[in-house]
Amino acid sequence: MSQTIPLTAVPRKMREVAADKPIPNYRQIYAAALDGTIKAEEGSNGRWRVDGDLTPILEHFGLKA
Repeated sequence: MSQTIPLTAVPRKMREVAADKPIPNYRQIYAAALDGTIKAEEGSNGRWRVDGDLTPILEHFGLKA
């Protein structure tokens, strides 16, 4: 992963890109990260991060960027 963002910021970032669509909540995004259905990495501090390009995550939840 190049530029990353914290998993906790993903719902807000998704809302910026797809404001007219219903956005999944943090728990749904976290569950997808734990299941491995979206690409995320757990840091040494226990915090999860995702790639700054949210396109794959948006597509996973049926949202187009």
